[in-house]
Order: sequence, then structure tokens, then C-alpha cells
Amino acid sequence: MSKAILLELRTLLECDHENIISSYGAFIRSGNVTIALEYMNAGSLAFVLSKVKQVPENVLGIITV
Repeated sequence: MSKAILLELRTLLECDHENIISSYGAFIRSGNVTIALEYMNAGSLAFVLSKVKQVPENVLGIITV
């Protein structure tokens, strides 16, 4: 496994901020990296965009604060 991937996983696990999805752990099996993340009941931003096509600026401001 590359050092860069391990560094990214360590950084993700150490992040503790209300605007970053929580990571509960990660493991590597057969060359694949699996990451356990916090469940987001509204789905990903990509999913939301597929439904609404455009997020209003005031909503983006709330998301990114």
C-alpha cells in the first residue's frame, strides 16, 4: 500500500469537525481499501445535485460554513 494512501486514511480518521463526515475506520483487503463513514440521510452532494440540478447560493453558504 502506498504511503500516500495510508497518510490520507490516517488524516481522515483524525479529522474531527462538524462539517466533515466522520470516519469510523478503514481496512485493506485484497488490495481494496474499505472506509466506514458516517451515514448521511440526505445522501451525497452528487445525489442531491442529480435531483435539484442547482443548489442555491444561500444553501451552499450553510453547507460550507
